[in-house]
Amino acid sequence: MIVLVSTNCGATYPYRIFVGGENGTGNFATAASSATEFTPGVTDDWCFGAAPGVSVCPSIALTQFLGQSIRIKFESWNNYGNNLFIDDVNITGVASAPPTPSFTTSGNTICAGQTVTFTSTTTGNPTSLLWTFPGGSPATSTQATQTVTFANAGTYTVVLAATNQGGTNTTTQVVTVNAIPTITATPATPAICAGASVVLTASGGTTYTWSPAIGLSGTTGATVTANPTTTQTYTITGTTNGCSGTTTKTVTVTPLPVVTVTPATAAICAGQSVVLTATGGTTYTWSPATGLSGTTGASVTANPGSTQTYTITGTTNGCNGTTTKTVTVTPLPVVTVTPANTTICAGASVVLTATGGTTYTWSPATGLSGTTGATVTASPTGTQTYTITGTTNGCNGTTTKTVTVNPSPTLTATAVDNSLCAGESTVLNVTGGGTYTWTGNGLSGSSGSSVTATPTQTTTYNVSSTVSGCTGTTTVAVTVNQLPTVGVSASNNNLCSGSPSTLTATGATNFTWSGGTIGGQTNNPITVNPTQTTTYTVTGVDGNGCSDSETITVNDYAFALAVTVKRCAT
Repeated sequence: MIVLVSTNCGATYPYRIFVGGENGTGNFATAASSATEFTPGVTDDWCFGAAPGVSVCPSIALTQFLGQSIRIKFESWNNYGNNLFIDDVNITGVASAPPTPSFTTSGNTICAGQTVTFTSTTTGNPTSLLWTFPGGSPATSTQATQTVTFANAGTYTVVLAATNQGGTNTTTQVVTVNAIPTITATPATPAICAGASVVLTASGGTTYTWSPAIGLSGTTGATVTANPTTTQTYTITGTTNGCSGTTTKTVTVTPLPVVTVTPATAAICAGQSVVLTATGGTTYTWSPATGLSGTTGASVTANPGSTQTYTITGTTNGCNGTTTKTVTVTPLPVVTVTPANTTICAGASVVLTATGGTTYTWSPATGLSGTTGATVTASPTGTQTYTITGTTNGCNGTTTKTVTVNPSPTLTATAVDNSLCAGESTVLNVTGGGTYTWTGNGLSGSSGSSVTATPTQTTTYNVSSTVSGCTGTTTVAVTVNQLPTVGVSASNNNLCSGSPSTLTATGATNFTWSGGTIGGQTNNPITVNPTQTTTYTVTGVDGNGCSDSETITVNDYAFALAVTVKRCAT
């Protein structure tokens, strides 16, 4: 036999509370099978016990169903189809006392918004439970186990009432709900430039943690220093009384402007300049100011005296990026030209040699043998200043060299008489110089502005004078004409007194006669009538003005002739 219990009005019988059998495992005994109806006797087969009529029937406890309405079903459970007779089923009970309520919690101190699980541990067969949760959700429950959410901070008394047939008892516990701290962090809008940092300060809690650790000086404490490389959002958890509140703080990182400066290679010669242009920022500053046209702006002109490195700071959205640019200054070659003294006389030349550079140009070309090369020959006609440019590594150095041309003195030489007869003298004069030197034959001296020349033949005299180191020369020619050779003849050299004789002169152009009574006559031939022996002189002058004399004697006696020739220079 099995005994089943239903708590849902017989819809199901899920509780099997007793199983008894005939095989010595239960407390029942049965008769053998019979085809006739079994009519039990007073004691037959009832509740097998120690002796007939002595009931030792089993007692089945229904304690677990206290307070409930139940149905009990008895079923025959055998292999033989025996009849089952049930009689005298006694249901007995003991008067119930009110249950003893008690419960456990998952925590009596929580944070606002958290949950607590309440579990009844009530004893005494309660037939119903009623929870009251002030400040909780749900506010009440009849379940043995209930999870409750407490949204607001406060101290709440939870009540559990347990009821059975014996009555109702209650118990309480206090749940303390601590507030969630409201966490704030300053500054309100932390914005930094890449590479910079910002101090973040949390408030509203007692202790704090920060995450992630990226770029933070620490992950605990109210104050940390943040210097992330990119924009980063931090979560700050503040805790008070075991309750944590969170907030976030985003540190905005503005990238530094990447500043570049053109040209890529800034190389100049001393004295030159280069325009430097910066890009990548919005505004710019340049330092140091040495050699710069300005210290602000995207473009500046740089002409430092020597190689200089500049720092360029570009600013965008308050963030600075820097770069440097070196302006390489190549010194100009220092060009010198030798010789130091380049004074020449007109018509002379001087070799000029340049040093200090690698290649050279000369200008102007006036009087130069060439306009390139280290060495040129200069022969200007007048004082000339040359500009010499020496080049090394693309840089030019210049100098000047003046070739001073001193004019040679211009001499003027004259002769008082440029045409002389042999044996005569003339005075030579010169002007235009300082001191003079004469050369030539028949001179009375070799210096002075005037000398006397007595040449024996036609002679060109040279005279020179040196002024400021330059010598001028000139010449003066003196022509020496030879004396004519005068001849005279008489048609009759010996004659009687008063007789005529014709005198004829030769060897000259013009003649003058003297002697006897014919003094001063210029006829040629001439007739004379001496009354005594007379000597006549004839002087002949040629076309050059040179003269010669000859004498002839006419004898006043028979055929006597005496002629004496005398040549005189005049």
